[in-house]
Amino acid sequence: MESNCKHSSGYQCVNALFLAIHSLKTLTMKHLTLLLLCSILTISSSLMAQDRTTQFGQFAFSAGIGTVPTYVAGDAKTHVPAISLRAGVIVGKRFTFSTFLGYTDITSAPREFLDGYTTVVNNRTFMFGLRTEMHKEITEKVDFYGGLTFGFANSNRTEKDAATGVPMERDAEGPTPYNPNAPNNSFLYSGYVGTTYYFSNKFGAYAEAGYGISLISIGVTMKM
Repeated sequence: MESNCKHSSGYQCVNALFLAIHSLKTLTMKHLTLLLLCSILTISSSLMAQDRTTQFGQFAFSAGIGTVPTYVAGDAKTHVPAISLRAGVIVGKRFTFSTFLGYTDITSAPREFLDGYTTVVNNRTFMFGLRTEMHKEITEKVDFYGGLTFGFANSNRTEKDAATGVPMERDAEGPTPYNPNAPNNSFLYSGYVGTTYYFSNKFGAYAEAGYGISLISIGVTMKM
């Protein structure tokens, strides 16, 4: 009877030891899993923070709309507002190099001439080129910038009868209010200044003034 108890107690001890070892192994795996997950989250957060602070090599995209036309003022009719798109790369903490596109379609107000005709001029303008930007961080959310623009502008101008909308045909040799042989393409070079307010580390809104598809434009910008 005593021997059976000893054997029973021994069996219980071995069984308890096995369960304890098994429990310890399970607990260790849980801890390792938790530690691994914490490590992954810590590394990911560190990398994300590094991406936010390291600007070199980041891409910047902007889209804007003009509020003051460059070519036509007064009671002009806007068919397509002055829209602009930019894509660039941040090559330094204070320097960005980008390309840009711009387009607008505007018709001037009717104008009466001495020859008895009342006409309007439709101007469809397309611009593209390169921009250099220098940045100055005013606060953590406000960035001031300025730079130069180099590119080409294509203006497709068509004079039309204000009443019928029929294109006018002017004699290039005679006196005309508009030169029918005026070049459509021109080289573009200008300067600009602007400011950006960042709602987050990668998204903001900007306002800009300068000679381009519009004299004043507003829009949004995003870093990736």
